[in-house]
Amino acid sequence: MERAVYEEVERIATEGPSEAEVDRVRTWIEAGSVRRMQSNLGLAFQLVDSESLFGDWRETFRSARRLRAVRPEDVRRVAARYLVASNRTVATLLPEDAR
Repeated sequence: MERAVYEEVERIATEGPSEAEVDRVRTWIEAGSVRRMQSNLGLAFQLVDSESLFGDWRETFRSARRLRAVRPEDVRRVAARYLVASNRTVATLLPEDAR
């Protein structure tokens, strides 16, 4: 499984994702944002997250615009720069009786 993850990361870093893959992720993120804001509690959590992460509750409503601006080439460039072997941390989970 670890090898498959490395192969996919390498593919993204060299070829980049397809436009369809990026669109699918955009849709998934936007749908999650809409679902969170359907209740007062969800909206409150969303506003608090934006305030604590970005220092401005209004960021809740600006982030969708920035997400739509991400292009496959942006993902490829960032993956090639940061998703490299020297930045990896690998954890191995073993059952308690295997220790």
